[in-house]
Amino acid sequence: MVQFRLLAWRWKIQVQEFSEQIWRSSKFGLSVILAGSLLYLYWAFHIPSPGKAVAALAVAAAIMTFRGEIGGLEKFFWMAMLFVFLFMELRAIDHDRAIYSAEQVKARREEAAAFDLHPEN
Repeated sequence: MVQFRLLAWRWKIQVQEFSEQIWRSSKFGLSVILAGSLLYLYWAFHIPSPGKAVAALAVAAAIMTFRGEIGGLEKFFWMAMLFVFLFMELRAIDHDRAIYSAEQVKARREEAAAFDLHPEN
């Protein structure tokens, strides 16, 4: 039983060291930045509903924070990604408002046509 606990403890330490090594590597950081860039490219052509870009921005900010010390170039790309997601959120809000306004204009026209005060004789 004692051997099993020691083996489990050793395995836990190895997994923890391995995950820490991956988490702190610049390759991992650049991979996440690449994934965020691909998400932005998709959203550039398919504007998300409001709130989704803010969620992506929050996830990116959390990852950036928990990664600890990062290099200058990587930090630049992280900041660029945060601003890109902020821009995308503003674009999503504007897009949503434009759709809502168009729907309201259409509804008002239909109501005005239904209550036309000048019947044709």
